[in-house]
Amino acid sequence: MKKLFFYIIFCYLLVSCQSSDIIKNVEFDYSEFKKLTFLSNSIEIKNEYKISLEDSFVDHTMETSPSERLINWVKNNIIGFGVENKLIIEIKDASIIETNVESAEKIAGIIKKSQELKFELTYFAMFSLYDDSDNLLAFTEIQSKRTVTSNTLISLYEKEKILEQLVYKGLEDFTLKADQMSREYLGEFIL
Repeated sequence: MKKLFFYIIFCYLLVSCQSSDIIKNVEFDYSEFKKLTFLSNSIEIKNEYKISLEDSFVDHTMETSPSERLINWVKNNIIGFGVENKLIIEIKDASIIETNVESAEKIAGIIKKSQELKFELTYFAMFSLYDDSDNLLAFTEIQSKRTVTSNTLISLYEKEKILEQLVYKGLEDFTLKADQMSREYLGEFIL
């Protein structure tokens, strides 16, 4: 009887210690994202987003923040071509906010309430094109949001990987939106 009891305890511990999901590492290859070519002599990046250290903001906990990822995308994928005009890209927001969310599922007539974490990534930037006399020729605002939820009981490693995937997918969304909005509002200055 003692052996059976220890066997059951051992099996329970073995099953409870196993991870349910395997989270893949995210590789940021900027060549996979959309490339944009503008008729401009120079491209200037202004990062006006200041990282907040409040509890709900979690972008400061990442090794490479979402704003740094956006700046790297601009440096690698936005090209200026020509001898006049200046493109100014102002990053207004590149934050990730963490909130607790209650979810309810009904299983066999019993409502089970559980806590989940919701991570919301917001990118907001302005693309402004000026002539050589600093007259505004055209501008557009680009905003994208992406959210993901997770169980509250996750390790720091899993949280980091979830945030990296969120930033990757969010940057992918932003680049597609940037292409669309640039073609619509800066169409005569884009190749």
